[in-house]
Amino acid sequence: MNSDPAGGLLGVVGFDRSIAGFAASQEGAFSHLQALACGASDTMISDRVDSGRWLRVEKGVYVIGGSHDSWRRRLFVATLGAGPGSAVSHRAAGEIWGLARFG
Repeated sequence: MNSDPAGGLLGVVGFDRSIAGFAASQEGAFSHLQALACGASDTMISDRVDSGRWLRVEKGVYVIGGSHDSWRRRLFVATLGAGPGSAVSHRAAGEIWGLARFG
């Protein structure tokens, strides 16, 4: 079976691997815009949410179903939900960089 540039089976499998790898670098979280940039269509996104493979955790933000919830993932979700240009700051940023203990 050959990969179909219009989104055949191998193209879909490759997309799923691509977004899973990308999401892993963000503790399992990713934005709608990031999924589109990896080649998803709105239909592909809806299908994965409907099947439970992805969970919508905030408007325009998803996590891979079954991925571990963590403090860092919640930071990614909040930052992705706030949109481009947003960032983690203050004590939370210090904790991420190992500069301060949070809590």
